[in-house]
Amino acid sequence: MTVDLSTSLGGARLPAAVLAASGCGGTGRELARFVEPASLGALVTPSLTSRPQPALPGPRLAETPGGVVVAPGAPNTGADRFAADELPWLHERRCRVVVSATGSTQGEFADVAARVRASTGFPAVVGVELDLVASAPEAAGRPFGSDPVLAGKVVALVRERLPRDVPVVPKLAGSPPGLVDVARACLKGGAEALTVTPAIVADVPGPGPAGPVGDVAGTLCGPAVLPATAHGVRRLHRAMADGRLRTVPVLASGGVSTGADAFRLVLAGASGVQVGTALLADPRAVQTVQAGLADLLQRHGFTRLRDAVGAAHHQDRSR
Repeated sequence: MTVDLSTSLGGARLPAAVLAASGCGGTGRELARFVEPASLGALVTPSLTSRPQPALPGPRLAETPGGVVVAPGAPNTGADRFAADELPWLHERRCRVVVSATGSTQGEFADVAARVRASTGFPAVVGVELDLVASAPEAAGRPFGSDPVLAGKVVALVRERLPRDVPVVPKLAGSPPGLVDVARACLKGGAEALTVTPAIVADVPGPGPAGPVGDVAGTLCGPAVLPATAHGVRRLHRAMADGRLRTVPVLASGGVSTGADAFRLVLAGASGVQVGTALLADPRAVQTVQAGLADLLQRHGFTRLRDAVGAAHHQDRSR
């Protein structure tokens, strides 16, 4: 029996619900040495700014039990160069692309979208993900995603710059109490799907002045954050089930390294999952997770992934 792993992001249809998460899949060229880019559900690009942004000095990544800590910032070549050099290459290889946009102003998100849209490789783009978790307004301490008004304005500005068949997918932190309020503002602004991520702040102290690695402070990623991802997915799914939010697809990003991880998140309410840190150890991790997810769906009697989305909630209500 073949399991249908397809999913949708608003008007965009993906043949498989397992995506390569932003950054860890690089530009796609790195993964192409190991897998066909077209075999991915989609590739989420590194977070792009309107102008090139160099990496901050110092270590950017440190291993820790159960994962890694990644320093903040979005080093990238800028939207123009990515659109000129990478999007056409991805389009030629029939790779579906979700562009990750970030910025320090509301207008920068929209500017990234406009620059990408002008590329000859734009037909490869099946969505634009707005990183509202790591992005903060200039001279402000809180990210865009912590303020419903700001988040909704960013979504609305980007929505105006894109064709209607290219969904806008804001990326939100799953733990803050105001998650549902921010999600509602994003949907009102025109979002067609949501990505939820744990956004757990963490530090890895260095071994000392004489050590080879200094302190790394940033975001905890990897298997350790899977329960936090599931928590965010459940919150959004329940809000949709009880009518507090309009029902849209939810992508889960954080902690997925096996088919079982993906299966749990689908049962919790995710319509798709993003594989990130696992790619650092296994560049074929998207295919591994996809195969494991298909096997578990089949073993539990599901012939379509969409029928399993949120099934854990249905079981809870039947008890």
